[in-house]
Amino acid sequence: MPAEVARQVAQTIVGLTKAPAASNTVIELGAGTGQIGNDLAAAAEIRYLGLDLSHPMLAEFQSNAPSAAALVQADADAAWPIADRAVNAVFMARSLHLFSIDRVAAETLRINAGAALVLVGGVKRDKNSLREQMRDRMRSLLGAKGKRGRGRGAAAN
Repeated sequence: MPAEVARQVAQTIVGLTKAPAASNTVIELGAGTGQIGNDLAAAAEIRYLGLDLSHPMLAEFQSNAPSAAALVQADADAAWPIADRAVNAVFMARSLHLFSIDRVAAETLRINAGAALVLVGGVKRDKNSLREQMRDRMRSLLGAKGKRGRGRGAAAN
């Protein structure tokens, strides 16, 4: 995603999560390399915590991250290493399909500091883009073998 789009997404999240509480914390599940998280971590209005299972992805994120970025290697399908009622918003971009919906719901309710704000983002690509053509071809090949991909529409239960 273009850097300007990532910046706009982060600004929107910051605007939606403004709270009078002294601790305005946003957690990102599947923080990855920090495409959006870098801008969230740089925002003075919030405290940012990024969780990801992949150490290499977090290492890449850390190499470009502002000093305010708190990054934790953790499995979002296990208990989250966050205190009860400590977070104002949970954010996921292009990652919800990787997680157990039941776990995300339970942990979000547990860590919710009162705002109960859950933000889920995705990417809509032009149907004629190379990436979409490749995805369609892969799904076609998997379907011919009686298999199903793990992408859109195949969310974990």
